[in-house]
Amino acid sequence: MSVGVSILFYIFVECLPWITLKSTIILSLLVLLALSIVLFIYKTDNTKSKILAAIVLCSLFLITLISAIAFRKAFSLSAVFLKESTKFSSKNRGTLLYIPIFLIILFGFLVIIIQEYKGFVSVGTPQFDPANLYYEVIHYSFRSIKKDCYLQLPF
Repeated sequence: MSVGVSILFYIFVECLPWITLKSTIILSLLVLLALSIVLFIYKTDNTKSKILAAIVLCSLFLITLISAIAFRKAFSLSAVFLKESTKFSSKNRGTLLYIPIFLIILFGFLVIIIQEYKGFVSVGTPQFDPANLYYEVIHYSFRSIKKDCYLQLPF
């Protein structure tokens, strides 16, 4: 679903960069406002967390609205960048291959991170058995030549 929406957004940016830029800001404001209204109206037993989430959404709405008003002149510059990027990508279609290549690399890194996390989590609790060779090597490597006398550092 998200890949489809991303491709649709890319097509809109390629065809209508200025309209896409404005509509993205307006739609995000509408979604934040609608979610905060729904959270205020929705009846539930967990009122404190519902109100907290609604207040956070309202504050995000206000921050986004103030930022959009404050940086409205920057939108025209962003529209120029979007227009030039669409010209570049329409002339150099080979650069569009970078997107799936980097997505594949990203997916590979995510798989590696997940496997590494599973490796760290799956470690059992260590059990120290004096009959085990590993225990003997670690235990006796910090002893000096004298029996039952630990290595003393000079400082």
